[in-house]
Amino acid sequence: MASRGVLGIFILSALPILWLELRRGIPGLEEEENEKRQKFVRKQQQEAQGEKGDEDLVLDNASHTSSETPGREAARRRNLCEPLRTVPPPAAPQPQEEVPDLPEEPSATAEEVVTVALRCPSGSVLRRRFLKSCSAQVLLDWMVRVGYHTSLYGLSTSFPRKSLEVVGGWSLEDAGISTDTMLNVEEKEQSN
Repeated sequence: MASRGVLGIFILSALPILWLELRRGIPGLEEEENEKRQKFVRKQQQEAQGEKGDEDLVLDNASHTSSETPGREAARRRNLCEPLRTVPPPAAPQPQEEVPDLPEEPSATAEEVVTVALRCPSGSVLRRRFLKSCSAQVLLDWMVRVGYHTSLYGLSTSFPRKSLEVVGGWSLEDAGISTDTMLNVEEKEQSN
């Protein structure tokens, strides 16, 4: 009795896999059938539209001799008929602000070192080591250096989520960064 139950479970668990394999079928055969259907539909559409112009015949002959798929051929035809669009002039280059130099990164074995990781809006995570006695302003300088300007972005802690306050003469330790820390780079809300 128990063996029938195990056999039943085995068969039921194999059915989805068997169904997928049967659904997939023979790859070459399915492609040939699709191609035949597409040719048949194209022929019916052409007959419904009447005679084709010389231009369409040239395009058809070219597409049959090349290895283009019908989808690519249709996309190419759409692009031929599409008018040229004017390209907007490039935006005026913005003046580059002077980014202060960052202090040299201490070795991983040095004392009083903390690793700070920035989780950027793009999803990337950047890591750098700093001395705990280093100015907290260095974090903002680093953020600007990697492309997130302080007028548009701010730093916040993950949990509990709060904005990181950087006051003039504070060190990283004074700002609350005394251990390895992950900070989020977040867009500031723009006021109108």
